[in-house]
Amino acid sequence: MDDECKVYSVQFGRQLPIVGLASYPSSGNTWLRYLIEGATGYFTGSMYNDVAIAHKGYYGEGIAYDSGMTVAIKSHGFTTGNYSLAVATGKLSKEERRQHNHITELNSTAILLIRNPFKAIIGHRNLDEGGHTGHAKELSFQGLGKFQNSH
Repeated sequence: MDDECKVYSVQFGRQLPIVGLASYPSSGNTWLRYLIEGATGYFTGSMYNDVAIAHKGYYGEGIAYDSGMTVAIKSHGFTTGNYSLAVATGKLSKEERRQHNHITELNSTAILLIRNPFKAIIGHRNLDEGGHTGHAKELSFQGLGKFQNSH
């Protein structure tokens, strides 16, 4: 809303190359997307179509990753959902793992974002309970956690 910033805009591109933006969840991917969009003037995309993020202004979130309309494509690879457990237990074939890791779809390219793992774990707990902008309750950081309690 600042007068000096009103001259800047973010738009969809045309025929942009596919470039991945890979990170472990809660490593700052959304923040880096904000910076990339501001610096380039083009929306970033995602492999996930997260409606909550799209409603916050990341309009490239719902665009097909191979549309050529977004400047970088968010991927957490096989670290999300049931795939992380399937990989850890060896229940996924090498080909299935590679396919879900988005390597092929992202032209074997990536801007790799790495965060201190301890901080990423804390951030991920906040994301799970508070969404992209909220925080987990203090009690959520005490005890063995969901994974330990389920075995």
